[in-house]
This record gives sequence, structure tokens and C-alpha cells, in this order.
Amino acid sequence: MASPYAQFEHRVRLEWGPVGAAETAPDSTYAVVVDVLSFTTTLSVAMDIGAEVLPITLEHALLAGSMSWAHRDPFDRLLVAQATVEDATFVTVDAAIVGIPVPRILTW
Repeated sequence: MASPYAQFEHRVRLEWGPVGAAETAPDSTYAVVVDVLSFTTTLSVAMDIGAEVLPITLEHALLAGSMSWAHRDPFDRLLVAQATVEDATFVTVDAAIVGIPVPRILTW
């Protein structure tokens, strides 16, 4: 029987909790961990396994507010602005975000 964490054929892996993160993150390019822990616990676990935390800065917020993008979701706008400022690859399946002017976008 295959491991429940065997997601090797996928570029982006989604997993649940610290055990899922420990199983999938070491050999992943991108790993998204979803958990129901408190924010500080989730942040602590992510940092313990080497995740980089990118706080939202004033520069991110100012860009998000000034973007001439019709999509009005404030959180999406902040994520796009952060990816732009940080020159990060933006990973999404959200059709509303695909095609926006982010330096690098990865969709599936």
C-alpha cells in the first residue's frame, strides 16, 4: 500500500499538520500545510521545519491598494502585491488571479 504522503508526481503538495509537513516538505519545491492550530502554533511549527515567514509590509499594502486590477478581494490583492514586491513565485488555482501582472505565477 502506498504511503498517504506519496505525492511525488505533483509539483505542489498539500498536506495536513506537522506530521504531513515533515513527510512532504523535505523533497518538495512547494509544500502547503493546512492545520487547525492557533496562528502562533502554526507559525512556530512552520518555522521549526524551515519555512520562511514573509510579513506584510507597508510597501505590500500600498501596492495592493494602488493596483489597477479589477479583482477587489483585499487578501488576494495583498498576496499578489507581496509576490510582486518580493519577486516570489505566486502559486494559485484561483481563476480570478490567473493572468495578473505578477513576475512569476504557477497554476495547475
